[in-house]
Amino acid sequence: MQRSIWPLTSLGIVSAWLWSCGSTDSTTHDVPPPWPDASTDATSDAGGFAGTGGSTTGGSAGTGATGGFGGSSDAAHDALPDALDDASIDVVEEVVCSPNTFRCQTNKLEKCNAAGTAWNLILSCATSALCDDGEGRCTPPECLPNEHRCTGKVLERCNSNQNGWDVVQTCLSPAHCRSEYKTCSATPCPIGSYQCSGSELMRCNATQTDWDFVQDCQSSALCDAAAKSCTPATCAKGEFGCVGAELRMCNFTLDGWFDLQTCASEALCDAAHGQCDLCEASRYTCEGADLRRCADDGQSLTTEQTCASASRCNAQVGRCDPGCATGAPGAGDNCSSSGNVDCCTKSPLPGGTFSRSYDVVNYTDSQYVATVAPFALDRYEVTVGRFREFVDAGHGTQASPPHDGDGAHPLIPGSGWDSSWNSLLPADTGALKAALNCDIVYQTWTDTPGAKEKKPIACVSWYEAFAFCAWAGGRLPTEAEWNFAAAGGAEQRVFPWGDTLDYQHAVWGCETDGTPGCTSSDLFDVGSRSPAGDGRWGHADLAGSMSEWVLDKFLDPYPMPCSNCAAITQGSGRMRRGGAWNDTTPARLRTSSRESANPEHRFTYLGFRCAWSP
Repeated sequence: MQRSIWPLTSLGIVSAWLWSCGSTDSTTHDVPPPWPDASTDATSDAGGFAGTGGSTTGGSAGTGATGGFGGSSDAAHDALPDALDDASIDVVEEVVCSPNTFRCQTNKLEKCNAAGTAWNLILSCATSALCDDGEGRCTPPECLPNEHRCTGKVLERCNSNQNGWDVVQTCLSPAHCRSEYKTCSATPCPIGSYQCSGSELMRCNATQTDWDFVQDCQSSALCDAAAKSCTPATCAKGEFGCVGAELRMCNFTLDGWFDLQTCASEALCDAAHGQCDLCEASRYTCEGADLRRCADDGQSLTTEQTCASASRCNAQVGRCDPGCATGAPGAGDNCSSSGNVDCCTKSPLPGGTFSRSYDVVNYTDSQYVATVAPFALDRYEVTVGRFREFVDAGHGTQASPPHDGDGAHPLIPGSGWDSSWNSLLPADTGALKAALNCDIVYQTWTDTPGAKEKKPIACVSWYEAFAFCAWAGGRLPTEAEWNFAAAGGAEQRVFPWGDTLDYQHAVWGCETDGTPGCTSSDLFDVGSRSPAGDGRWGHADLAGSMSEWVLDKFLDPYPMPCSNCAAITQGSGRMRRGGAWNDTTPARLRTSSRESANPEHRFTYLGFRCAWSP
């Protein structure tokens, strides 16, 4: 039988890979061995008011007490500095081995720890002969204890090391060798009878002189002479599998699995490579401002780029987001009522289940249940300063549109940019700037930076809002996500902050400046009502300021069922949520209120914010 070595080093440190097969060299362990043995045999158009509640989608080293100064006199002790006299002294452990090397102690494979101060048990091999400290693995046994086979007329038995065969006796002929009886028979085998010789199914020939080979069953446990066949294998030699976060390996007899290791998460259980990955292969993560990429084998992380700040690190896209790169007003650490918060801050939401448009008080139909996955949402509406970076970079135009699929929700197929929308963008940057000048009195955009950089951008079409979020590395939130954030999830709030509406919590009603009537002074900077007007997870201006574009089309009633859903194929117009600075009707600022608009139109009361998937 050909010996093979399975790639156990790829498994990392397995706390207990126990290969006890009943031989004199093995020991008893709590975890089942990988094979059995003798003793253990696994719209409406602009401004249409739809507020119909319940309607759309939307030990040790370096620690320890000090010992005495053996043999020193009192005078010598008194001469020691007070720091040594009174403080605890760290004990440095002796280096006893080369870090990350292996050794075999009988059948036990041990690995030296990273500090070189101790040997740790990795796994127990079937026998000491199968412990390979050079490779840091257990070699699979070639046979099982007390297993017999016939090689011609020679009867053989698995040796005590389970790595070869010992001759038991030589029979009169191959037909007299009876491995199933573990002896030589006095008479030849009956014609047509079957026996298993190790893993091979054999049949006595017509002349009773030898055994004809029928089939290799791959293991002796799968050879069934009584049934004259091989039992199908449960798994293949060297095959790995995952059940949740549990990494498993096919046992030696191929009739079951044994557990190797519990990985940190299901996503890190790597059956293809037979290991628990340190990170998700080829995926990006952010550690503070460092953008890191996991190696293709899932075993190491490399810093590819250090972003300007942690909020610019975008693991989903695998880049540093370009937004707020200038640090200019409205595009730096200068937002909120305090004037010192990053305008690009994203506030995470845990995801969960809630009822869309249900606020308990005004809209009491709770049947439109939705579930959203964890996501992040811009803390503030996109500012003029942030949008200026996008415009100055030449984006949001037919000359530089998003790529097909950009800005997609990762859980909603077909939610990304469609190149057929390119023609709905302004032709070039000049045309975009002209379009942003949609109202000389109430527009927030200025062609050159001015006093409005920290105000929310307005006069943007749905397509330009989508293109911005895609450029920034995010996407437009679904209506369900927006509603989840505003309602506080299952808290089902009437307003993002609670149950009462006033001018201290929201910019609304054309009276925020203290005087009646709509004027440009009623347009405030983003976050001007923080923290009083913030939602449950710290998002500002979810009610008032600007009504906000979301991903969905208008569909009534809400689509059901809804798990990370969005109305992207059916419906009309595009949804906007949250009410605006010029809304004088309190109902429009409720978390239950829904409105739609033509996605090509521009309004001085309509802006947006972006969402981000982890």
